[in-house]
Formats: sequence, structure tokens, C-alpha cells
Amino acid sequence: MADETTLANSVKALPRKKIWELEKTWLCSIVGTCLSMYEARKIGRKFGAKCSDPSQIDAVVHAMLVRDCAEKNQVSIHVNKILEKKFEGTIRAFHRYKTSTDIMQLWRVSFDRGLIPGAYWATATRRELTKEDSNKIYSDVHMLSHLISSSNQSLIQRLVEVESHIKALENKHGWQRQKLEATVGQLEKKLQRSESLVDLLQRQITKNKIHNKPGRNDTNCEQTKLRILRQRCAHLEASIDSTRAKLEIRNRRLREKKMYVIHLEKSLSSLEKMVVSLTDEADQQINRIVSGKSLLYVGGIPHTANNIQNMINKMGGRLIYHEGGNGRSAMSSLAKLVATADAVFVPMDNVSHHSALEAKKQCKLLKRPFIPMKSSGIASFTQALSTIDPT
Repeated sequence: MADETTLANSVKALPRKKIWELEKTWLCSIVGTCLSMYEARKIGRKFGAKCSDPSQIDAVVHAMLVRDCAEKNQVSIHVNKILEKKFEGTIRAFHRYKTSTDIMQLWRVSFDRGLIPGAYWATATRRELTKEDSNKIYSDVHMLSHLISSSNQSLIQRLVEVESHIKALENKHGWQRQKLEATVGQLEKKLQRSESLVDLLQRQITKNKIHNKPGRNDTNCEQTKLRILRQRCAHLEASIDSTRAKLEIRNRRLREKKMYVIHLEKSLSSLEKMVVSLTDEADQQINRIVSGKSLLYVGGIPHTANNIQNMINKMGGRLIYHEGGNGRSAMSSLAKLVATADAVFVPMDNVSHHSALEAKKQCKLLKRPFIPMKSSGIASFTQALSTIDPT
């Protein structure tokens, strides 16, 4: 047993492949899975990637990287260097395994834990992998898209619930905070008025004592008023303290909810990126709906619209983004874009009222499908796609 361990440890790992030495069929999934969108854009800027349509720059950069990484050049050397540095920890972990069987076992563990990008790069560049194991790893990543498609409805439903929950939390706590702050402001104004009256009465009492020497009844009356006002001030101060305490509790809860919202947004973003990055082989029904069509997306959140554009591009379609402004020029361009679109999508939670009405009006005039969505997330959009006639 000791001899076998010594023999295994004595086997030296073969030199790893460079990115330009990989099979060309791997490059699209390597670039899409192992490089983040930010990293890809940064490389694109460095090597002069340009596009007349800013909304398509990500697709242009992706295509450029896949093309240039097929050969040894400045781009592929730079990309290889970035991936080596980014995943050096994972590479070291895989380096300890010398046989194809052992490498596959570690890949399975990494895959099950969702640690796919680093493990994918570390295994794709190992020369020890047999052709069969290499194909299994490629198939695992490739089949993620089919797994997502098979559970698409539950995933979409979960994303819709998360988006709705975020909106509800923001609306609820924002309104309650505004209400408490307004209450504090009103109480502070009442307190200032009462303190001014107390101060005025005190000056009057002092003045009367010096100049007029009022009778006992007048003095008692003024002192009674003063005592009542002081009691009122004390009551207002107590109310302010109580309201401020409630406001602090509400603010603390709001901060906690904001942290939860940030967590949900990160989860939502990662799910969106996974859906977008793995739609190369999206389910056939959605593919048939989108392929060859021009879709218009009005309003929403720019970064989400950008993710949707990437997804539609991979499905063989085209998505045009309109910010949904209120200006005259925006309305004019909106009418022209509706004329070129096969369908128009409008997220009702993040679009101007005027833009939504104008889009609906133009769709009716030009007989285009007008598809309103509850929220601006990618899940709602994916769900809305199923309402389009695939013919």
C-alpha cells in the first residue's frame, strides 16, 4: 500500500494546455463560463473591440475572444494569463491529482458544489484527461442549459417571487420610514411652539413681578398656564423620544432588510447570469419563438436589459432597448422602433406612464403584440416570451 502511494506521488503531472491548444469547440464555453462580463469587457477595451451599437458590445467582445483564442497571439496569451491568475488556487488543488480518474472525481465534487468556472478551466487544460472524460466534462457544462430548461418554470417562478419581494420590501419600509420622519418633524414643531409660549409666559411673569405687582389670582393664573405648558412640553418631548425610538427600530429593521435585499439581488443577478450564459442550447420551444425575430424592450433596468440582450442574441434573435423616457424625441424614436419589432415588452414596474401608453398605442396601430410584464427582471421577461406566437 505504501509502495502504491509512493508510486502515485512520484508521477509527475504533464504540462497543462494553453487556451489556444484547446479544441475550438471548447472556446465558446470557456470564454463564457470562466470570464466574467466585466473581465471580458476589460479585455475587449484593451484590444480595441468596437461596436456602433453599444448594446451589442458584449456579443462582439465574446465573438472576438472566441475567435482570437483559437490561435497563439497577444489576445490569447493575455486571456490565458488572466485565467491562470484568477483560478491559481483551484489549479493547485487539481494539480495534486495525476490520473484522469482522480481528476474526474474532483471535478464531480466541484460541479456538485457549484464551483464550476475554476474547475472547468483547471480540468480543460489537463493533458492527463482521457478523451472520454474530457467529453464528459464538456457535456456537464453543456447540459446545464438543458437542466435549466427542464426546471425553467420553477426557476422563473422563484425569480419572479424574489423580484416581487424586493419591490414589496422597498415600498413598505420606505413608506413607513417617511411616515415616522414626518411625525418626528410635526412633534418637533409643536415642541418649539410650546417652548416659545413657556418662554413668553416666563418673561411676562418676571415683568409683572417687577413693574405691576399683580394680585395673587393673576399670578396663580399665569403660573397655572405655565405649569400646563410645561406639562405639554414634557409630554411632547416624551412623544418625540418614543417616536425617535420607533424610528431607530424601523431604521435598524430597514438596514437589515436592505442587507437581505442585497443578498436577494446578488442571488438574482447570479441566477440571471447563469440563465444568460447557458442559453447557447436553450429549450427548443423558446428558441423557435425567438430565432430570427426582432423584439423591443421599453423601460426596465439597463443592466438587466443588457443581460436579456445577450440571452436573445444567443438564441438567434435581436432585442432593441428603449429607455422609456418622456421626451418628444424619445416618443418619436419609440414609434419608429415599434414599427421594426415583432413584439414589444414593457415592464410596468419601471417605465414612464407616457412611454407605456405610447408603446401600447403604436402596437395597436401597427398590429404588433404588446406584452406588459409585472416586473423588469429577466425571469418575467422569459416568462413573457412564452406568450409569443412561434409562427
